[in-house]
Amino acid sequence: MALNLSAGQKLAVDTKNKNILVSAAAGSGKTFVLTQRVLSGIINDKWDIDSFLIVTFTRDAAAEMKFRIRKALENKLAETDSKELSQHIEKQLILINKANISTIDSFCSNVVRQNFHKTDLDSGYKTPTQVEISELKNQAADNMLNELLSGDDKEFMNFYNKFAGKSNDNNLVKMVTELYEFADSLPYPQKWFEKCVNDYKVENFYDSIWGKIYISKTEDYIKKAREYAQKAVSYLKFTEPSDYPSVIKKVFDLIDDFEAAYKLEGIKGVSKLQVKFTINLKSIKDEQDLVYVDVIKRYLNFTKDALNNALKYSSLPEEKIAYSYENVKADINSLVKAVILFSQKYKELKLEKQMAEFNDISHYCLNILRDEQGNTTDTAKEYQKKFKEIIIDEYQDSNDLQEEILTAVSRCESGENNIFMVGDIKQAIYRFRQTTPELFIKKYDKYSSSKEDEALILLSENYRSRKTVLDTCNIIFKQIMDRQLGNVDYTDEVALNCKGDFPLPDNSLNISKNTDVIIIDTFLQDDEEPQTDPKTAEAAAVAQKINHMLNVDPLYIYDKELKEYRPLCKKDIVILVNRRTNAGVFY
Repeated sequence: MALNLSAGQKLAVDTKNKNILVSAAAGSGKTFVLTQRVLSGIINDKWDIDSFLIVTFTRDAAAEMKFRIRKALENKLAETDSKELSQHIEKQLILINKANISTIDSFCSNVVRQNFHKTDLDSGYKTPTQVEISELKNQAADNMLNELLSGDDKEFMNFYNKFAGKSNDNNLVKMVTELYEFADSLPYPQKWFEKCVNDYKVENFYDSIWGKIYISKTEDYIKKAREYAQKAVSYLKFTEPSDYPSVIKKVFDLIDDFEAAYKLEGIKGVSKLQVKFTINLKSIKDEQDLVYVDVIKRYLNFTKDALNNALKYSSLPEEKIAYSYENVKADINSLVKAVILFSQKYKELKLEKQMAEFNDISHYCLNILRDEQGNTTDTAKEYQKKFKEIIIDEYQDSNDLQEEILTAVSRCESGENNIFMVGDIKQAIYRFRQTTPELFIKKYDKYSSSKEDEALILLSENYRSRKTVLDTCNIIFKQIMDRQLGNVDYTDEVALNCKGDFPLPDNSLNISKNTDVIIIDTFLQDDEEPQTDPKTAEAAAVAQKINHMLNVDPLYIYDKELKEYRPLCKKDIVILVNRRTNAGVFY
């Protein structure tokens, strides 16, 4: 049976011999595409299912993927008349039970389990509970501080006195453990710590990591100033610069001065300038333009603020810079020293009890695949021979450690690109778990212009939701989402494109045609105090809305399994809150 694939889906299924990044929006048929790509490799290329490494974010996703592939193979087996193909598919249905379809943690565990002799663990190791982790970290922190404070390290003593609290050292311990957790998500923590210290060994402040931030901030604010000024001009009817109000001419002249000073003398040139202009728009007489005077003033004030911020970052007194910089260098040395020692003590405690967290297993796995110089080991080369393709689902939630592991078992280093990545940067919500969305962003930008051995494929079609829902999402996302908020510029290219097939309902049925915005006023007229708690009021409004959709004026939805419209059920409704602590009021 011929598949009805969109142009993007067809590219995602058929493109081979490249590293491929698929930017797949919500409801774009991502899992369907992954299934069809695996099926294509099995049917068209005659690959075995165990020659794929398929990494998912959760166990449920792995089970779902395995189920879908099995189902697709069974359907293909029922369709084919070829004896040879039937035998090949039957073989895959046997192999799929041992196929490499799992989370990255499960894959790393398998690698370690098969190579225990290359680690400090024995086969009976266990994963600690959260309670055990907390206890071991507290013990490691105590051991670390006892060792550092019992010596004659004046630099660390100054650091300790500066950051430890008056009654306990919880603040300092929190600082150490948080930095440890970040470093532990990197493939080579020790190298990163060395870099942190070396970044502060330069003599000139402006060559340091701090100095580069100040330079970058100065440049960014100058650019923002021009953007704001251009935005102000966009609200004027004038088409010739000679017609602009005098203040706008002064603003652009000042921006020109800032840009010229930065180009000629860098940050020191900018520090010599001043920001002086009064926002006077009395020369505007046209009624059409008068409507936008407040908006124009607002953008000119933004421009002024941006130029003042550029001055702030370029005008720090050199004596203050030198003093602060020397103190920070000492603090960084002490912090890194504490984190490294904490890491050692924590590892020792876990090894004593033969315990290993998921990240420990990932590091053991990487040490099996890479030697101390970072070269590919013989073990990794065996995996490279085995895996014809590596498929990574939810790539926006990967981190640098996982990236290094999967690259080590790929064939990329031998010039045979075979990594297929799927994700949606707009759904990168696990940074608190030390994920690195920047991996996705960098490849998105790089693959956009790559032609030969890398490819970016966009799947913006949405087959799940009605146009009403998607239009609302697009309107909101276009207003608020950019590289700073949401990690992507929300252009038409990435906007959700409705492709769902929803048959026209009977005119008598009530279906959702609009997005409702419900405004809850918890105040009575002329009252200063709210009459009810806002959260309680919100819960009551939600309950009223649900009751209306279920009982008062029943809402009908299209059921894709039944292929017909049916009344809304309670199981179709979800209430989303920004945190669990706010959910209780809805019960």
